[in-house]
Order: sequence, then C-alpha cells, then structure tokens
Amino acid sequence: HHFAVSESQVMKDLDLLWVTGLPGYYPNDLIDFAFDEEEASVFLREAQGLSRPVPFAPREALALAAAVEWLRASGAAEGSAARALESVRHKLRGLVPAVLTGTPPVDVEMRRTVLRAAAGRRGIHIHYVSAGDEATERTVYPEALRTDGAHWYLDAWCTRASARRSFRMDRILTLAELGEGIDDGGGPDASGAPSAKPPGSGGGTGQSETEPEAEAFTTVRVRLLPRARWLAEEIPGARITSEDADSLVVELELGRWDWLVRVLLGLGDSVREVSPPELAAEVRSRARAALGAYGGHGAGEHNR
Repeated sequence: HHFAVSESQVMKDLDLLWVTGLPGYYPNDLIDFAFDEEEASVFLREAQGLSRPVPFAPREALALAAAVEWLRASGAAEGSAARALESVRHKLRGLVPAVLTGTPPVDVEMRRTVLRAAAGRRGIHIHYVSAGDEATERTVYPEALRTDGAHWYLDAWCTRASARRSFRMDRILTLAELGEGIDDGGGPDASGAPSAKPPGSGGGTGQSETEPEAEAFTTVRVRLLPRARWLAEEIPGARITSEDADSLVVELELGRWDWLVRVLLGLGDSVREVSPPELAAEVRSRARAALGAYGGHGAGEHNR
C-alpha cells in the first residue's frame, strides 16, 4: 500500500522472481526465496548478487552530486538533514569524475529572515549595492528566493521603485525584518496590482530620478554565425532559441550588458543581429569609436 502497488501485481512479480537469476539459468543460478503466508513476508535464501548495492554510472553519480551541491547552497537543509547531506556528498566524492562547485550559499540568517518575511507577508529593510557599486537603502516585500546557477536572487516588491525587482543576495549588505505587512498598506495589493504608496508614506514612490535602481532584467537576443556558438555554451543562463545551417539565435536575461558589449565587439562579423535596439545602438557606437581610433580604417565596411 505504501508504494501504491496492488496485491495482484506483487504476486505476478513473485511468480517472475522464481525464474530470475544469472545467465545460464540452471537451478543453482536462480534466485531462491521462501514465502511466509502468515507473516506475508518474503525471505531471500540465495540472492545471486541481488543483495549487492547497484553501482552508479558516472553520469548518474554526477547528476546526484550536482543536486547535493545545489541543496547545500540553498541552505534548506539544517541540523540532522544537513549532516546527512554532507555524508552523501563525502561518499559521492570518490565516484564523481569532476570537481563540482555549487552556487555560493546564502547566509543562513539572511535566508531565514527573507523566508519568514515572505511567509508573513512582511517587509524587510535592506542596504543594497548594485552592480555599478551604488549603494541604496530600501524597503522590499519578499516573494521568492531563486538561483540562476551562478547567484542567488531575491524577487521582491520594491517600494522605492513601486514595482517588482530582483536583488542579488550577495550584494545585500544588511537586512532587517519590519513589522509592517502588505495588508498594512505596503507592496502590491491582494490582486497583485501595484501600490502607489510605500508603508508609512503619505504618497509618492520615494524614488528620485537620479537614485540608482536594482537590477531590472532585460531579454537580450543575438544572432550569430555558427563559429560563435561558444557564446551560448560558456555564458550561464544563455540558451539557443533557434538554429539553422547559417546562424543561431542566443537569448539571455541580463541586469546590465556593458560586459556583453565588449564580448560582441570581440566577435566581429560573427554577430549578425542584436536586440533590443538600445543594445544594438551601443554596440554600433562603440565599434565606430574603436574604428575611429585607427583613423577610420575600415569604417565604411563596418558602418551598418
């Protein structure tokens, strides 16, 4: 009943077990067992190797080790569960043909505070440093913790932006749980619609035009020649959305793309199309500036 297997199926499996064993299938090669009807139990007399643990294939061990590393990084396992996880990790170490490094773990206390605030629909006050090294303080209402395989992110309603934002956990310097909940007037309302007022505010968004904002992710698409396929294989989170004999389209979500501009410039004519238009314009501008530094040599050829 525990495994949702019917009695008739168990009896069919036992009938098959009578003629199961090692190649050759002589009487001494077959599995021998006894069935006790009173205790409804099966006892193996000769397991023919069935009692030996089944070894992992390298691919299976690698997949399990990767899952263990992810669980360790999530911080979800505590106490005895964490010790058991560490024991499994140690045992897999000799089976895995690679060195695995998981997503950097989230600070345990920060994780607990975020999850407690999310469960209680309460806000937290954070001191956050953006990718541009600009520090802000803001009140956010946690919704979820997630990872892209490289970093952990807090998805939350931000009262400064009056919108949902994602914050990299390793860029949150400090955080403190607040007593105010969404039902007290902060964050989105029950329908998910934005709230125009942060908690305890008389109005406005609490944001000036010059204040730095948390990462708002943008979908970037790049059409490349096949020889630049490595871009999709080496950048975490990148994926190929379409491909033919002449080109492929790589798509990724970015909070900022200044580093990608440099990568695309290095790919030269292997880049055929870039979107959104703002990114394409920045790539063109940087390419023209670079060509201009060489006295305009080749500018006509690349001015497109």
